[in-house]
Order: sequence, then structure tokens, then C-alpha cells
Amino acid sequence: MKRPDDLWVRVDPDTETIPLLDQFETISENGAPKYKRLVLREWEFPLGAPWNGMVHLVIERGLYGVGIAGSLTFTALKRRQYSHFHEFLMTEIRSNLGNEPPPDDVLIPFSKPYMLRAQNSTNLAGWHREGDRTVIRPGTEYGETTRYHIVGMYVSHYDNEEPEDESL
Repeated sequence: MKRPDDLWVRVDPDTETIPLLDQFETISENGAPKYKRLVLREWEFPLGAPWNGMVHLVIERGLYGVGIAGSLTFTALKRRQYSHFHEFLMTEIRSNLGNEPPPDDVLIPFSKPYMLRAQNSTNLAGWHREGDRTVIRPGTEYGETTRYHIVGMYVSHYDNEEPEDESL
């Protein structure tokens, strides 16, 4: 299930957003982002019959001009204050998974991405990346965010080994 360009982390309400997203935004030696996806491990409750497993949310850098299903902040997500996103996620699980267990190594895309607004340290400094472009604006300690998209999910089954956690 784990890919070299996926950063797998566990997130709880006390997780500091800026260091986590700074880790995700790390640039490799060739000048490209080191990670393509941020994967929030064991995000949703265990899935039951006809198979057992956990949902892992998959996040990518957001792009402009893409239709979205909704929007929330990373703070609301990690505190699980999101009734609309929960409804969206349950609908996607039901429509994508059906009665057959999905393979562990396949990204199951959502019908539309769900926008996630989150702060990294470049927002504080006055510039940040949005998708494949750099945006320059006055930095703010609060309020300025970078656009990310929750694009899908991985599902793991309880009888399979989980990837190592790369949390801070």
C-alpha cells in the first residue's frame, strides 16, 4: 500500500499543523516536492461486514479550477468538527466500496475532491505553493492558508501489515 512519494501520518486534535505540512512540502534534491500525497492513517472508524478495514484519507496539493464537493480547515478536520465532510465521506465509501473488499494497494478516488485549507510556515512568511505555482502575498500569522484537496482513500484490512508511521 505504501508508496515512496506518500507521507503517512497519524493525526489527532493536538497535532501541530504547520510542522506537519512543512514536512509534506519538503523539496527533494531535484527541486520537486518530495511527497505527492499526505495520507492520514486510520482516519475513519473500522469498516464492518462484509469485510473489516480502516479508511486512510489521501491529500494532495490543490489546484485552481477544479470542482470541489466542499471545504474545511485542517483544524476542523483534526478535531473531527465536520458533519458535512463526514456525510460526504460516508457517501463515497458506500458508492466506491460496495460489498467487495477493495485491494490494499489501490487509491480509491472520490467523485470530487474535498478542499482542505491548511497553514504551513510559508503562509506565515508571505508566500506559498498552490498546486504547481508559487503565490506571493503578505504573510499573516493567522488566516492565510494553502489549498489542499482530499482526493480519495486507501483501505487496509486488519489482517494486512500497515506501513511505518512517519509522524513528527
